[in-house]
Amino acid sequence: MASDRDRALDEAARWYTRILEEDEPGIEARFDAWLDADPLHAECWAQIAHTANGIARTEPVHQEQWNKPLADAEAPPPRARKGNAAHRPARGGWRRRVGLKGIAAAAVAACALAVIVPDAILRLNADMRTATGEVRDVKLADGTRVALGPDSMIDVDYTAGKRTVRLLKGQAWFEVESDPARAFRVEAEAMTATVLGTGFDVRMIGDATRVSVAHGRVRVEGGSASRVLTAGQWASAKSGRMTGGKSKPASLGLWRDGEIVAGDGGTVAGVIDELRPWYRGHIVLASDELGERPVAGFYRTDDAARTLRNLVAPYGGTVTTITPWLIVVTGG
Repeated sequence: MASDRDRALDEAARWYTRILEEDEPGIEARFDAWLDADPLHAECWAQIAHTANGIARTEPVHQEQWNKPLADAEAPPPRARKGNAAHRPARGGWRRRVGLKGIAAAAVAACALAVIVPDAILRLNADMRTATGEVRDVKLADGTRVALGPDSMIDVDYTAGKRTVRLLKGQAWFEVESDPARAFRVEAEAMTATVLGTGFDVRMIGDATRVSVAHGRVRVEGGSASRVLTAGQWASAKSGRMTGGKSKPASLGLWRDGEIVAGDGGTVAGVIDELRPWYRGHIVLASDELGERPVAGFYRTDDAARTLRNLVAPYGGTVTTITPWLIVVTGG
């Protein structure tokens, strides 16, 4: 689950993109209100602005792969904001000079700050991991089979008296080999799933942890809550609260075949969260209002830009591929 600092960095990155890209009436006043709401906002904004300004001066290593050459541009020093040590980008002149290169550098830098360092720490603890867009089938020492989703990591701890798998990131599907003497446990931040023999899915996508059961029985625990799930049932933990519901067993785990399923309660932001591990780059959703829009259906993972256009087109959303490694989604 994302920390307060991770969330603040993500919000700061979105504000950076919005201020440089959009002509929203009153956007500066709303930005000022966000900046003043929490000292952590000002700290993260200063970090984003400082890093983006430095990267904007750096020529891309793979510039020859971009759609067209970009004019040289240099971001000026960020303007100091009165009464606050944080910095904000000056609109107008700076925006015209920075152009596409500055926007791309700012967004990529922001994403890197929030993702690269935590990922490096997780890799040190992972026994198995996958790359972006990769699904790997592995067989554990007891015969249990695991389908490890894209950009995912697990740590395996088997002893004479227990079988524990820790999902460090992403999602995994488990077909558990029965062993009555050793319960099989999957730990995933906010939830723990305990089984003796079953097929089930565990995922940490966005800020929620979810367990879904295809067949068999699974006991899930999160905080002080506990419940037993059977085929077609799921439980989700978010912000210290556990909820649950039912799905068709056949629709579970379709991500193994490259499909995202948005059912009841699905949102644009939720689908984008599920699409990110499949895309070799960064997807920035710059509109919270668009992100909250409801959606339902099946979405492919093999063409991120096309899927995003299909996802947001009904709401007038726009999908812009800035570089081969950066897609920005904005409201209509």
